[in-house]
Amino acid sequence: MAGRFDPGDARALIAKYYAPIASKPVPPAVTFDEPTIFPGERRKTLQDPLARQTQYVASYRVPPSSDPDNYALNLLGDILSYGKTSRLYQALVESEKAVSVSGGPLEQRGPALFTISADLPAKGDIAAVEAAIDAEIARIAKDGVTPDEVATAYAQERVGWIRGLQSAMGRANLLGQLAVYYHEPDRINTFLPKLEAVTPADIQRVAQKYFVPANRIVVITEPATTGDAKGGA
Repeated sequence: MAGRFDPGDARALIAKYYAPIASKPVPPAVTFDEPTIFPGERRKTLQDPLARQTQYVASYRVPPSSDPDNYALNLLGDILSYGKTSRLYQALVESEKAVSVSGGPLEQRGPALFTISADLPAKGDIAAVEAAIDAEIARIAKDGVTPDEVATAYAQERVGWIRGLQSAMGRANLLGQLAVYYHEPDRINTFLPKLEAVTPADIQRVAQKYFVPANRIVVITEPATTGDAKGGA
C-alpha cells in the first residue's frame, strides 16, 4: 500500500478482510545459484530471416543485483553507453561503425548479465565494432574513469530513480520489488546514497574483474540472405 492514508485505519481494514483467511505453509526458499556450465568465452552467429540489420551482443557474467558491485556496474553502464557523450556512443556511433549502442547490468535475483549491444549499418564491420568495444573496456580497466564521468552517471541514475517515485503506484511497485528481490524495502532510501558513494576506483575494479573475454557470451545476429536458414556457426 502506498499513498496518503491513516496507518491505523489501514491495519484495521486489513485485519477485517484478511485476518479470517487461513494461512498456508510457507513455500521453500528458491535457490538462484547456478553452476558454471561452460568455461571461457562462447560465441555464436545466427542467420535471422526477420532481421533487418546485423546486431552484436556481448553478455558478461556478473553477480546478482544484491551484490555490492552492482552499484559500480550500474554507473559503468551509463559511462559506457548512456547518451551521446558516453564512451561507446563516441567510439561507435559518431564514427559510424554502429547506428546505436546500449549497455548495462540486468536486475536479477540470481546470477546476472551485463550486456552490451550494438546495431550495425548496412555492410557494417563486426570485427571493427567488437574491437572498438574491447578497446574502450580495456582503457577503463587500465586507466579508470574520471570523477566527472562518475558524477554525470550518478546524476543520470538519480533522475531515473526519482522519476520512478513520482506516483503512488511507482512507489508501491518499487517497494514490493525491493522486498521480494532483496528482502530490503528500505533500499528505496539507501540506493541513491550507496550509488553516490561509488568511486572511480570502484568502477575500474569491476571492469578489471568482470570484463574479460573468458567471462562473456557473444551472439551475432545477421539478416539471412536467400537460401540461408536459421542456425549458427
